[in-house]
Amino acid sequence: MKFLQIYTIALLLPLISLAAQADRLTSPKSYYPKSFYSDVEEGLHGGALKEELFEILSQAHIPQEHGSDTLVKNCRDQVESCYQQEPMSYSAARDFVLGKLDLLKVNGEYALKDVYCQQVFTAKDFKPGKGPQPGKAPDYNVFNVEHTWPQSRFSKKFSVGFQKSDLHILYGASKTANTSRGNDQFANIQTEKDAICPSVRRGWARGDREEIFFEPPVEHRGNVARALFYFSVRYKLSISKIEEESLRRWHREDPVDDADRVRHEEIFKVQKDRNPFIDHPELVDMISDF
Repeated sequence: MKFLQIYTIALLLPLISLAAQADRLTSPKSYYPKSFYSDVEEGLHGGALKEELFEILSQAHIPQEHGSDTLVKNCRDQVESCYQQEPMSYSAARDFVLGKLDLLKVNGEYALKDVYCQQVFTAKDFKPGKGPQPGKAPDYNVFNVEHTWPQSRFSKKFSVGFQKSDLHILYGASKTANTSRGNDQFANIQTEKDAICPSVRRGWARGDREEIFFEPPVEHRGNVARALFYFSVRYKLSISKIEEESLRRWHREDPVDDADRVRHEEIFKVQKDRNPFIDHPELVDMISDF
């Protein structure tokens, strides 16, 4: 009888684990259909979870007055409140990120902070009239938006315009830092090759020295991880094993904070889609392979 009890417990452990994970999906958001939460409670994980998240991100939403959204293929012939991811021009995306989302006030003047080198740029770093200001991106020869998922690795199955202007992966960076990173994958660096500033490292993640990787500052690592997890699911793109190992670690070590949530809500107002891994960070552990 004792053996049977142990065997039964062993069989139930995976189900208990999944149920515990589901219980941690606190603070449900109306953006996600009620069926999504039910599916997670029943053990949705892995590839099936990625596919369901893709449907939620890519389909149109009809808000319900006292409940979760319902999904439809598109907003054609739907109620006025129907919404879905709204593309914007790259120019408009730059203006939004650098002219509002990441715009700071330092000692009474507008400023922008490079997410990589952590350097603050003010009007003195630009030609007259070309510096940080509300509603407009500064001179791109000095400061631009960084595509956390590089354009050279965009999906050919989805609109390049959607991907290029997707606000969830756009962050402000100096032209120097942006150029230095290029299209390097992210990872914890074991052997440094070069670095443009003390807060970043560029080099080899493994001993084979076959590929150069980029290590962002501690303060930005969680943002990088969640941006790439989102982009991977939204556009059905794979993340390499080496990169994913580091991203998972960064996601744990640099969790979502209030600043991330505020930024996320501002993006949702404009782009009309959400990053599930900011809303529910626990989802990362329910997906074994991005």
